[in-house]
Amino acid sequence: MAAIMSTSRKPGAHPWRLMLLNRQTLHIGRIVDMKLKSQIQRRSLKVMSVGCVLAVALLLNPNATRAADAPVNAETFNTLLDHLETGITNEDWGRVNDLRYAVTRLGPGAIPFLLQRMKREGVGPNTKLHLFETLRGIPGENTTETLLDLTLNDPDPEIARMAGAAIGNQSILKRGFSDAELDKLIARIRDGQFGLAVLWARILARAEHVDKPRVAIAFIERFAKAISENVGKRGAFQRVSILSREGLEMGGFLWVFPSLDVSTSLPLLKKAMTQTKDEEARKWWLIALGMTGDKRIGNELQAIVGSKTEDVSVRALALRAYAYALGAEAIPFLCEYVHAKTVGPNPAGGAPLLHVATEQLARIQPNK
Repeated sequence: MAAIMSTSRKPGAHPWRLMLLNRQTLHIGRIVDMKLKSQIQRRSLKVMSVGCVLAVALLLNPNATRAADAPVNAETFNTLLDHLETGITNEDWGRVNDLRYAVTRLGPGAIPFLLQRMKREGVGPNTKLHLFETLRGIPGENTTETLLDLTLNDPDPEIARMAGAAIGNQSILKRGFSDAELDKLIARIRDGQFGLAVLWARILARAEHVDKPRVAIAFIERFAKAISENVGKRGAFQRVSILSREGLEMGGFLWVFPSLDVSTSLPLLKKAMTQTKDEEARKWWLIALGMTGDKRIGNELQAIVGSKTEDVSVRALALRAYAYALGAEAIPFLCEYVHAKTVGPNPAGGAPLLHVATEQLARIQPNK
């Protein structure tokens, strides 16, 4: 306790944290001096003091041991969450941010208590949102599994939506799925808007225990739909992107192909490319084949990259597909574009060909 209450400057301690420490410890000291009349009062004081000191210690030292290593009792969790809810109700956002940070530092042990509060009858939507945001800030596989359970089963559609969006697309899901659960998630690929479809395709393509061919088939059907949805968006300005609107959306879908089951996706892509009579659609199937790793279409991808009439965003995506298709063999061709200055529809965003060439050279030869 004495170590926590010291006001000497520690490495990494910010002045505002030291001020908070002074205020909290002074407040606790004053309460301890009060003449409490009952055992219940003294017990409540003890829990509140432990909770406050723990929160202050975590704020003062971001590298402090988490509760995953040093378990914290239920009373401490509930005390911190009581203070958090009070801060939300009073719109004391500085206090809310401090307490949310302290709770996330307690690790996965906080998850059941946060879920209990979120599902409590009568909890307000704003409080539920802040409790959810606190939960999603806890690092680790337990959080990913909790978010997955929420997105599949929570009766509140907004919580289910936010939980699904909060699962990072680099997460590797290790649990199995029932047929009903997998149907629900694949529907997000097949029927979802651009961002949602891409997110769940990438997550399920990397999951350990799913029907990979089924995921690949659903995603390729959604990719075909995306091709038709992007008709007329060629060269259209897209804020905060070096690519056009067409390039940004199609590029998002194309990033999924390297993660798909190749034995399923490759024949389906070849079939789609040979059957289409539309040259615009064929171009996208060709680029998708490149992202899947088909070396045989290298010359056709080179032709798209070197086109004088094609949109620079599409040329950049074809260059990335060429790099995925040929690997190290693509290095000489990529080097031709490391100084390409052609900008996209957003001039402030930069040059797409230069960006992709640099990105892919770094991927293929990371130690250069």
